[in-house]
Amino acid sequence: MSAEHRAIFHLVALGRMTSAEAERLLAIDSVERENRWMVAACAVIAAVATLHSLLAGSWPAVWQVFHQILGGVR
Repeated sequence: MSAEHRAIFHLVALGRMTSAEAERLLAIDSVERENRWMVAACAVIAAVATLHSLLAGSWPAVWQVFHQILGGVR
């Protein structure tokens, strides 16, 4: 549980915040967290797509480099 959630629950326990207000704050936090995950996922997808488009025509060359690297490890 995050420090923000503990603070909200503490305010409810002290009677300084209603449960409805706390619920609204927790819902906002949930939406913000979900938005951050979606942005991160989009960034990963964009990076993978960019890498794929850059390497699409040069897979044989990439495979040869990996083969040389792995061949030197054995």
